[in-house]
Amino acid sequence: VFDGVLGVRCFFTISGFLITWLLVKEEKSEGFVSLKNFYIRRALRILPVYLACLMVMAIFQMAGVVHQSGFIWVQLLTFTRNFHQTGHLDYLVSGHFWSLSVEEQFYLVWPFVFLFLKGASRKRILFLAVMILFSIGCKIAALLGCYNRHLYFLLQENSTLPNLDCLSYGCAGAILLHDGEALLRQVIEIDAAEGQVEL
Repeated sequence: VFDGVLGVRCFFTISGFLITWLLVKEEKSEGFVSLKNFYIRRALRILPVYLACLMVMAIFQMAGVVHQSGFIWVQLLTFTRNFHQTGHLDYLVSGHFWSLSVEEQFYLVWPFVFLFLKGASRKRILFLAVMILFSIGCKIAALLGCYNRHLYFLLQENSTLPNLDCLSYGCAGAILLHDGEALLRQVIEIDAAEGQVEL
């Protein structure tokens, strides 16, 4: 009845869509995208609650209620928790932060790629299509087990690579929707102009 993994994947798709939609709208209205403002907005939205949560976990650990290794704490502080999962208490306490780590890694890379492919919707869509195929390839490799065991942390289901497809679907959807909206507005304006000329 409830598929948590599917829910997170849907969340990634929605996130990719919303972030890209905001980038596209800013690019079209302002003529540029301010990375500084982008990261300030992301930090203000995420860091206060996240750091408060880590503080509570630290208090619980000092009280001896839970235990997490120093390695896990480094991952929590660097948003790389998605690259290490276990079935032990480490996982139960902070394993759910894997999805936030995927999100943060997405925020770190995608705006730069978006700007690098400035104003080129086709190139952006092509890049996203390659990312989707790459992500599917990672899933197939993980399923078949045809990879070096030392690369497991990159291919396990909570890593960023197998989840790139969902993020990319959302990004592509935002770009295509915005381009479609702009084209539709252009057609309507042309029709309206022709109607005025006829009158």
